[in-house]
Amino acid sequence: MTTTVGMLLDDVHTRAWDLCAELEDRRAENRYGERGLKVLAVWPRLATAALHVLDAVPLEPAWLDDMGSVRLVLGQVGRGVLEATADTGSAAASLKPDPAVGKLTLRLGLIADLLVGEKPACTDVDRAVLEGLQANVVSIVHAVATVSLPLLQDRDHLQAPRSVLAAVKARTERFAMIPAERRSGRYEDVGAVTSKSLDAAISTWVHVVAENSKPIIAKLTRCIDGPTGRALLERQRAALDRVAAVRHGQIPADARAIAALVAAQRGGLVAERRIP
Repeated sequence: MTTTVGMLLDDVHTRAWDLCAELEDRRAENRYGERGLKVLAVWPRLATAALHVLDAVPLEPAWLDDMGSVRLVLGQVGRGVLEATADTGSAAASLKPDPAVGKLTLRLGLIADLLVGEKPACTDVDRAVLEGLQANVVSIVHAVATVSLPLLQDRDHLQAPRSVLAAVKARTERFAMIPAERRSGRYEDVGAVTSKSLDAAISTWVHVVAENSKPIIAKLTRCIDGPTGRALLERQRAALDRVAAVRHGQIPADARAIAALVAAQRGGLVAERRIP
């Protein structure tokens, strides 16, 4: 099955909702622990990946782009404004980024890579479709920002980065409210299998390795089917048998004489005599 932008978006939305449900349950049970620091650690990567998706398909003319405020705050987060404003201490430095948010980041990065080769959105139809795609991505950022804020609520040393995430939530809220039916379009059909894609490279590599691992008989059987293939295989086996017989001295003298005569005729040393 070919991976498409639409499939990745569906997967990202599903994972985002699962993350929201999990953190809401933890909030009800007061079981956040160090989860806030882990989520905070992955935010720069998430913001950068989302920004790459927004920049993947240019919008022309550029002044029609309605994502200026979102790009600005995501750019600040991606450049490390959260770390610069957070006094997390040495203990937090050893914490690994939250894996659930990391998976969202990875998929947004894949979506950006798939869309890089798309032409600029110049028509009204293309611009509307692009705005739907961007709203899809920004709604993910909005959801993660919404669930990140309670994680940092009771930590005095994290109030500065919390205010930054509050700005992210505020600037993305309008786009997150766009109905789902206005977010779908042709960009969701962009697939991963092209001559330069990772899927194509892997599938080609697997085929070459599998093919080169087979003996020559199996390769002939795969390439030539039917009577022709069987005839070639029989000739190959007969030739191999003759070579083995010569090596063991099993070819009789008359057979060797006939073979020598045929070779001389082909070389023009003896006139060819046809049977009347």
